[in-house]
Amino acid sequence: MMRLFNREDGIGIVTALMVAFIVFSLGAVWYSVSVHELDETTYDHHRTTALHVADAGVRQAMYELSQTTLKNQPYWTGNGTDLGGDCAIESVTSIEDGVTRQLGQYWVDVSDATPANLNDHRYFVESWGWGRDTSSRQLSMRKIEQEVEIVIKRGFVYALFAASGGVAAGNQKTIYGDVYSAADVTITNHTEIWANDPGFAGDGDLTTSGQLTIPSGSNLIIEGNVMAGTHLQDDNPGSVYGGDVTVAAGDAFFTKATVVGKVSLFGNVLAGSDLTAGSLGQNLVTLEPVVADPLPDFDWNKITATYGGPHSFNGVPAGGPVYEWSTWNSFDLWYKANSGNLKGWHRVTDAGSYTWRLAQGAGSTFTDDFMLVFDGQLTVDGSSNIDPTQAPITVTLVGYQASSDLQFGKNLSSSDDQRWVMYSKGSVGAKNLATIYGVVYGETDNSVNHLEVHFRPPNSDLGFIWGTERRVIARPFVWREVPEDPTPCTLP
Repeated sequence: MMRLFNREDGIGIVTALMVAFIVFSLGAVWYSVSVHELDETTYDHHRTTALHVADAGVRQAMYELSQTTLKNQPYWTGNGTDLGGDCAIESVTSIEDGVTRQLGQYWVDVSDATPANLNDHRYFVESWGWGRDTSSRQLSMRKIEQEVEIVIKRGFVYALFAASGGVAAGNQKTIYGDVYSAADVTITNHTEIWANDPGFAGDGDLTTSGQLTIPSGSNLIIEGNVMAGTHLQDDNPGSVYGGDVTVAAGDAFFTKATVVGKVSLFGNVLAGSDLTAGSLGQNLVTLEPVVADPLPDFDWNKITATYGGPHSFNGVPAGGPVYEWSTWNSFDLWYKANSGNLKGWHRVTDAGSYTWRLAQGAGSTFTDDFMLVFDGQLTVDGSSNIDPTQAPITVTLVGYQASSDLQFGKNLSSSDDQRWVMYSKGSVGAKNLATIYGVVYGETDNSVNHLEVHFRPPNSDLGFIWGTERRVIARPFVWREVPEDPTPCTLP
């Protein structure tokens, strides 16, 4: 009888089925592992994002606190709760290849840490951050607490300050420190704003309560933060902003710009813009307006009240330290007789014009703090020296009337030990190649050719009156991540 099947027949099929089963099983395991690893990687990414976004909320709260004016005590406290009691969540976004992507969301609460003590300006910031948003499938929430102290800054804090007349930002203006304008700013013909020299305050920030306009070909460099009050119009291709850009009450347009930090807008980035930014937040209704700060006042009577003067009128009798001159000619005669020993407080009531030519070399030497207050127009040329044993010495020039004009003439220069306070209730500016270590403050900046300022706090600000200007900073203290807890409001 013939056998129909061999004992080994079909073993290949069984083997193949077993191998296939093993392969599919391993594939299922690998798929499960891959999905798990992907989920874990995504979750870890969202957790990292949530921490950074929560920190962005802390920075936003510090910004709100630092915008407080001295008349608004107690300082800003609040949160993102809308009128219905729900959390008004803020979003952090970025633009990649022209597409806006949401990175995360945050919610912030700020409270007074010492409400019983009005002289203790410490605040407590709580910030919840979510990656990528509060409804993500793999929701990740992290929370940060930051202790903040409000520090009141008095005296001169800007390298360049212009009030209602605004800043003429052009013609090779280079500022090391911060710039403020209470009116619109138009930047033309190469303007650079850099962080200050090591050891001195100033991050290279530009603030205007009006509109910031940057025409094409402006060759703009701003190392710090930019804050515009009403609108930002950047028509210059290739602009680079080294910090954050904020438009407190309007929109922004960028021809082709890079913002290293975040862009925060009350309105929107307008259609047609080409912007690369670290993050982007639009329609941020919590942004505070940029208040138009006034020029600090100056009172000559405070000088005479302090020193009991004037001790000398037109130089007779001599000795000072407070002098009053009825004409520029009288002051010029005194200067030429005392150019090697310049000091004291001087007032010229002549409403005419004078060019003060500081002698080169050892010809003009300031031996102590010096102040010249004038009613008319003054142009200052040249360079001078100081007594090194008295360094630093402050040289203060004050245009006392709204019609006064203070101009830095040909090759005006100073050193780090010679601090200038250039101030005018009228106009102030550079005519030709001026390098100043100190501050430049005026109702209007009308510089026409190359002004370079290195911010230095003056050794003396006698006679100046600090009014309602915004002079506070939010100084951070303890930063810590804490366990997440529910927000005090209902998530949308």
